Amino acid sequence: MALNRRKYFVLDSRIIDATEDVVLKVGTSSKHPANPLFGEDRPWELRYDNLYPNAIFDDADGLFKCWYNPFIVDTATAGTPPEQRASIAYTKVQNQRREMGLCYAASKDGISWEKPNLGLVEYEGSKENNLVIRASHGPGALKDPHETDPARRYKMLYASDVPAARHGLSVKFSADGVHWGDQILVENKSAARGDSHHTWMWAPDIGKYVSCSRPLAWAERRAGNQDVPLRPISRTDSEDFIHWTDAQIVLDPLENDRQYYVMPICHHADLYLGFLMIFNAETDRVHCELAWSPDTWEWHIIDPGTPLIDTSDEKGDYDWGCVYASVPIFLRDEIRIYYGASDDTHYGWRKGYLALATVRPDGLAGLQPVTRNVAGSVTTNPVICSGKRLRVSADASGGAVRAAILDAEGRTLEASLPLSGDVTDAEVAWTSGSDLSDYQGKAVRVRFALEDATLYAFSFDGEG
Repeated sequence: MALNRRKYFVLDSRIIDATEDVVLKVGTSSKHPANPLFGEDRPWELRYDNLYPNAIFDDADGLFKCWYNPFIVDTATAGTPPEQRASIAYTKVQNQRREMGLCYAASKDGISWEKPNLGLVEYEGSKENNLVIRASHGPGALKDPHETDPARRYKMLYASDVPAARHGLSVKFSADGVHWGDQILVENKSAARGDSHHTWMWAPDIGKYVSCSRPLAWAERRAGNQDVPLRPISRTDSEDFIHWTDAQIVLDPLENDRQYYVMPICHHADLYLGFLMIFNAETDRVHCELAWSPDTWEWHIIDPGTPLIDTSDEKGDYDWGCVYASVPIFLRDEIRIYYGASDDTHYGWRKGYLALATVRPDGLAGLQPVTRNVAGSVTTNPVICSGKRLRVSADASGGAVRAAILDAEGRTLEASLPLSGDVTDAEVAWTSGSDLSDYQGKAVRVRFALEDATLYAFSFDGEG
């Protein structure tokens, strides 16, 4: 059966029939020159640690919003002045008590952020802070466009820091993302709960919410070296966001220097994306790689070992030690990925920040020739020609992309003129001078020749 989608991303292997002399490479991210955007500048922000940011752009309010998760109680940090930290490791200082809280920040442009005094949650005798809840470990807090009940428009999935329910998976709902309702404890003890980011999404293909996290049981698992615990990613799902299925591992690391710390997930353009934090136990640092899935169960890491967002090369930089990404915000002119950044190692005396990386539109991953100056080719599976124009997103700044429309037997129906430049949704011109009206509604294949160019996506548009 021919595929019929609004846009086809070539990182999705389901749309590809054959390739020759091309390789799938992760896209290039650029760190914003205003980084870091904000840091630990409030009394209740003792240690950002991984931050676990949840960033969105809210069309209804015209605001960028971010919920982030610092340690608001950390006796090791509070009791060890900065001048003493060089002489003693963070892990050697006894932490008599730790507690995480969820804070809220907002921005009109996504660069300059405000931490409003919400007056909701008491901290050391005052409610003049931007806390929305306390005792919350790794909340996934987002707005749910799928939800029809206004009182549940915002949802939060998290592990409770309350001693009686330590790391018990819990749920909260909100109408505005600021005022949250009562805690609902998830009864299924085998659901994906743990001490990391509890990210979630609505999965339209299966009509359920899906959550991924690093299960608490990771510390009990052993592989290879019996003394080295490896960190997997587990999956659970729910129809109502309250009752969750047993967690099952969907990504299981095999190497000590490539453990999977957490993976924020999202649905985008008929596929599922995962932003996988890779923990290197040998260097004690964390970077972000890209994964995709056709069904939320089977995950493929794109270009393993190549970061989508890397740590800095300069020790002491705001993100030299660790990177913890939020789910992306897809804007018309760029993809924004906000991330928690740390200037030192995972187990070090690190200072934390919110930072921003951007990726060109459609540019999370693309196919490009294996060898410079040697053209590669990509042929798709049958797709429905749903418009009279073919549009392409590609970086052909130093080369060209050529397209051909093929019939079921592989015969060329239309051949294009070369397309060059760094383009998004650029219209392809045909040597015949015609358009694709004759093929609308029919199954065709598209063959791309890539000459020193990277192909990201293609689509059809325009009525006949």
